[in-house]
Order: sequence, then structure tokens, then C-alpha cells
Amino acid sequence: GNDGSGSTLDADLFDSLSSDQFLRSDTSDAFTSGTLSIGTGATFQVDSGSTLDINSTNVSIADTDISLDGASTTFTSTGALTLTPGGALTLGATGQTALLQGSVTTITSNGGSNDIILNSADTIELQDNTNVTGILSVSGRSTLGSATAGVGKVTITGAETGKALLILNETGNQNILTASASGTTVANLDRSGNFALEGSLSD
Repeated sequence: GNDGSGSTLDADLFDSLSSDQFLRSDTSDAFTSGTLSIGTGATFQVDSGSTLDINSTNVSIADTDISLDGASTTFTSTGALTLTPGGALTLGATGQTALLQGSVTTITSNGGSNDIILNSADTIELQDNTNVTGILSVSGRSTLGSATAGVGKVTITGAETGKALLILNETGNQNILTASASGTTVANLDRSGNFALEGSLSD
């Protein structure tokens, strides 16, 4: 017969499978059912200049070590991007810099205690104007005006030309300043400028 190699004839079936049951490698094609598996030790490679387009609302990667080996990697999202870890979320590693940037960067905690904890082996710096709208509690020492820590619970140091080092402006109806020793008031400066002292003044 004239059906051997070079006959240009098309086979109807290959091992009882129709040609449309095979994925094409030389043109666009669709994988429509079942599971396409890349076996252990095999590599699924997307070459430079090509595109891996995943149009799915549910992508699952069951791996504990994913490497992005380019000189730099950019994730671009056209909408909101949410990272929801089942455990701790770590950005950066020891000796590396982790950068969050944007016109407005918001860090919000929705946990049970709603805490945001910043831990550093060295220094945490806020290098621009900082507005605290809630309660600011400091359990250690606080120093204003210097990067060198003071020895008191609160240290104010430096100079503002033409201005006092400390300005207290009480806008309600209470004393401007109250001093206590172990919970017992020993001095008061009221709104009229009257100063009351439990004890004596000495030079």
C-alpha cells in the first residue's frame, strides 16, 4: 500500500486517540480537562521574552521554597494586592533591606489585639514628619532633640533659636503642670500662673 513513511497520508487515530486529544507545541492550543503534572525532577521553563498568563481567581502553589532568580523582580497588580498568610509574614531576610513605598503606605492590624509590633536589633527611625493621632505609650526612656539617648525617663535637649526649649500650652481648664512623688502631688502650676509647692524653695 501507499501508506508508509513519506506518503503524506494522515492517520485517523494514534493508539485509538484522535489528533485533537493531543496538545500542540507549535501553535496555540487548550488543555481542557484533567490534571497536567510536571513530575519530580522535571522542569517547566518559561523562556525569556515569553509570557505566562494565568487568568484564574484561584492559584495554589504547594511549595516551601520558591526562588525568583532574576537580577530584580517586579510584581505588578492592576488592582488591590492582598497577602494572607496562614502564619507569620516575613519580608526580607537578615542582611537585606525590605522596602515599602507608595504615595500613601498604610499598615493596619485586624488581629484579636490589633497590635502592630516593630522589633529591631538596632534602631527604628522615622525620618519624616510623623503624626500620632492615638495614644503614644513609651515604657523605656524618651529623648527629644538628639539621636543620643538621655539618662532620664524623658530628656529634652537642643536649641530652637528665639524659642523656649519646652512650651506647655494647656487649652482646657486644668493646671498647666503638676508634679507628684509616688502619687502624692507636691507642686502645681495653675492656669493663672499661680505656683503651689508642698515644701520649700532653696537656692
